[in-house]
Amino acid sequence: MDRADGDVVAKAADCPIRNSGPTRGMAKLENSSDGIEVGVSEHTSAVVDAESTNGTVRNSLSVQDAGRSGDSVEIHARNRRDGIVLRRALD
Repeated sequence: MDRADGDVVAKAADCPIRNSGPTRGMAKLENSSDGIEVGVSEHTSAVVDAESTNGTVRNSLSVQDAGRSGDSVEIHARNRRDGIVLRRALD
């Protein structure tokens, strides 16, 4: 999915979940066998709660990247067999 300006709930079993630009609200993402990738918009701060049972969590969002616009997003991501990637969105 492209830009999301509100809450998102996505659950999948055998296909990747990609959210390329949440700007505010909450994103609850759950997947059992393929990866999860989230690209947070440039001026949006993020609170991240991510866990992968058998994969890795790669978070390239730095603490200094806090949003200047006042927008924030909460990301709750769970994956059983693959990884989770959190990064800045490619605008």
